[in-house]
Amino acid sequence: MEDLSPRIVGSPSMLMAVITREYAMGEIDGIPAQWQEFNRLYGALEDTVGDVAYGICTHEDGKDGHFNYHTAIEIAEPSSLLPAGFTFLSLPARVYAVFTLDGHVSGIPPLVQRIFTEWLPASGFRHGAFPDMLERYDERFDPKTGTGITEIWIPIES
Repeated sequence: MEDLSPRIVGSPSMLMAVITREYAMGEIDGIPAQWQEFNRLYGALEDTVGDVAYGICTHEDGKDGHFNYHTAIEIAEPSSLLPAGFTFLSLPARVYAVFTLDGHVSGIPPLVQRIFTEWLPASGFRHGAFPDMLERYDERFDPKTGTGITEIWIPIES
């Protein structure tokens, strides 16, 4: 069971190049194929910042029971053209509670469930606005096996 002792991190605004798909809550079977598409295409992007990939969850008002999942990488500035399939997503500067998952990505849903049902209600914080959450994948994660370190970033407000 993962530790629910996050570190608190301030993050500047970030501009992301994303591939976006809409999913029904609990129906996330298409996410691995979305990552395969992203991994195949992101090398064509220019001006990327580092080699960190993100899974970003957002929702649209009025679309209860659905969420948008964005496979993403940060870019330095918007270029005039993105490769086909990509759009821009701008994330505002925020404060995040950052949790660490060491293991397979199948551990993300139960960890997120614990964060929202156990940690957040007892934390003295409330869930921040957009985005709903970030998954952060750096060099400690192996995309071929789906294992390693994944950071779960939850926006928080006092």
